Amino acid sequence: MNSIHSQPVGIFGRVALGGLAAILLAALLEVVGLTGDAISAVRVILVFLGALAVGVALWKRATYVRMYILATVAAFLMRFGLPASWDSFTILSGMLTIAAAIGGVLVALPDGYRKAVASLILLFHFGGILSAVTGPMTPPWVSTAAGILVYRPYLQCLYLTNAYHFYSPEPGPASQVWFFIKYQPDANGVASAMWYKFPRRPQDMTDPLMLSYYRRLSLTMRLEDYVPNPIITEQMKKARVLAAQGENGIPLHFEYMPLERQFRMPTDATRDMVLPSFVRHVARRPDLQHPDGKTKIESIKVYRVEHRILVPTLLEVGMRPYDPTTYLPYYLGEFNPETGDLLDPGDPLLYWMVPIIYAPNPAKGDIPPWHTPRKNPDDFILIDGVRRHTGGSDHTLAK
Repeated sequence: MNSIHSQPVGIFGRVALGGLAAILLAALLEVVGLTGDAISAVRVILVFLGALAVGVALWKRATYVRMYILATVAAFLMRFGLPASWDSFTILSGMLTIAAAIGGVLVALPDGYRKAVASLILLFHFGGILSAVTGPMTPPWVSTAAGILVYRPYLQCLYLTNAYHFYSPEPGPASQVWFFIKYQPDANGVASAMWYKFPRRPQDMTDPLMLSYYRRLSLTMRLEDYVPNPIITEQMKKARVLAAQGENGIPLHFEYMPLERQFRMPTDATRDMVLPSFVRHVARRPDLQHPDGKTKIESIKVYRVEHRILVPTLLEVGMRPYDPTTYLPYYLGEFNPETGDLLDPGDPLLYWMVPIIYAPNPAKGDIPPWHTPRKNPDDFILIDGVRRHTGGSDHTLAK
């Protein structure tokens, strides 16, 4: 213990203090209200250089308790030093703060207590893995309670919620995210819009192993977390039914009844953090700006689109894997492109399915039940709920 506390720090202590000062300076730039792209770049550079300095100093003096205290403070200040658009680093900052604090406690403890605490940490980690493995299908009550109340933030942060880390279950449907980008009227008063779908094939397949595509596909999984039994009032259901009325009404999906099956409310973490982060990222992409380079984005509508896997009965009637009706869009809201804030929390279609379905062609009269859209295309019409919801914009032309 004496060697731990009396170990000379020397130059590495000054390096750590310099790194902490750089991070603190980046945070002060936010406090004094300095903004702009140049200031944001300076803050990012200061934080990264400061974190590198503290990390190197801690590595070289890993048995010095006060070095862990400096690292804890530096990691905590990182969240204030970086611009708001770097919101993913807020999570990283929190994890680094916790890790540095635990490291300092371990170093300060005598050997026997240190081993006991390290054993408890390992048990906690493997307990989280056990809750993830036993979570799918019909989980025990203990796994559900532990997963929700204790382990969910930890497992999500380390991406240990994917079942393929531990076993290979039946594959579920993949998801896409569709963004309807609406621009402000240009100098001539003409309003325009653009679609962007994420991920895309083959545009996002930029390497031979398609890692770039599958990494983007895994990002869409963050939007798949939804509240299992949300409260759906009669007023909400009545508003949804009313939205289906009229010539341009958004239809209900006849295969997903009762009506509650067509409602998917994302979890609080998804609504508060993931969705706004997606919106801000899309709003800042250079390739999605208005062609004139001046007209700004007015709002962004977001749809999580589940691409269902066809069952044998659907294949028998001639449906193809990429038929438009295999896509199940859920409307996640319209957002402010700058802040990522939801513009209309009271939208009657919010979190409801906006389906793409085939309906009998009224001009054909009675259609025999054995007729199918594939074999008898003239007997059916395609009702695209997403297209109707966006005022007739054709999402099949998305980038």
